[in-house]
Amino acid sequence: MKTVYHVILDEKFIDNAIALFDRVPDTVNEYLLASKSGAISLIRQKDRVRVFSSHLKRCAYIKKNKPDAVILHSLSVGAMLAALIPGKRPVVWISWGQDLYKDSGEPHIASYPFTHPLFLEETRAWKNAGRGGFVPRAKKWLVTGLKDFLRARAIPRIGYLSTCLPYEFPLIQKKYPHLRQFLFDYIDDTAFSLDRTDGKNVIVGNSASLNCNHLDVLSLMAEREIPEGKVIVPLSYAGSKKYRQAVTARGKELFGERFVPLDSFMPIEEYTRLIRSCAFAVMGFLRQQATKNIQLFLYQGTKVFFYKDTEIYRFFRDSGYRVFTIEDDLTREGLGSPLGDAETAQNRALLERDFSFAKNVENLILSMNTVFEGTARHG
Repeated sequence: MKTVYHVILDEKFIDNAIALFDRVPDTVNEYLLASKSGAISLIRQKDRVRVFSSHLKRCAYIKKNKPDAVILHSLSVGAMLAALIPGKRPVVWISWGQDLYKDSGEPHIASYPFTHPLFLEETRAWKNAGRGGFVPRAKKWLVTGLKDFLRARAIPRIGYLSTCLPYEFPLIQKKYPHLRQFLFDYIDDTAFSLDRTDGKNVIVGNSASLNCNHLDVLSLMAEREIPEGKVIVPLSYAGSKKYRQAVTARGKELFGERFVPLDSFMPIEEYTRLIRSCAFAVMGFLRQQATKNIQLFLYQGTKVFFYKDTEIYRFFRDSGYRVFTIEDDLTREGLGSPLGDAETAQNRALLERDFSFAKNVENLILSMNTVFEGTARHG
């Protein structure tokens, strides 16, 4: 029986990870969370989580108990201590978008594989206006410098990497050639069972992250006089309170009562009903983000819009999915014609091909076997 320690964040994806890793035979999985308060907010299976009051205490636990493998769910601050994991225990990095992409205007980004502009004009102007004086800028400079230093030390200690979309791995491997591919996706076994969308609403972005470029997208939608329907914006996840307030104020200014900010977490059943009412989804980010949300939208027949000069748009387009561009298709006419049944069926078939739960489990078992075989070879 192999023991695997998972270094996790308190995020909703972890429940999917638990369900998936439970399918790996002859393996015991422990999920280790660092939380000063001891509270767990987003993970539903709280009984599966061991909580530590600090990252260092979690690291000491790993060092003491010597698991057969360590899996980092995101290269977060605590996971950056991977360099402290002893011996030749294999380390797997399941990367999230925040691990890989940085705006090219940020300081200390040498360890990130993808660095390019992430913010559009209005969003960047808002961001720059809130930079503050010398002291907060200096503090940020020091913090980002420390993070980049820790990442640069952690990544050589990692042996395996999982990416959200397949085009990312070979590009990252050019920067870090020692990494081997680990196949894994946070796919829920109920992910592709949603009913067909039955509304006319528009959802913008997936969170309160600046990467969604809400201010620019909302302005463009108002300029193009989108048809009637609610404009729904999830803001309960990520981002700052100040930014959420700015997006809400701008949305209300442009769309009045049609604008619906989601600023608190909703029961999953209620959220699913709301999502089902969205015939259109505008994903205004310039990097890989929200891939799970996008898959759900495509399955339920939502018409999904991306900026055309993005890798995530090119991936879905070139893979055969029926997707649309913000520049050319986000018009009054484009938002007046939902995705047809034939186009929805096409997207569903491709999702089953590319992101099926069964295939994901199969890939995960093969990847874990590869990790354990490597452990055996290297003692």
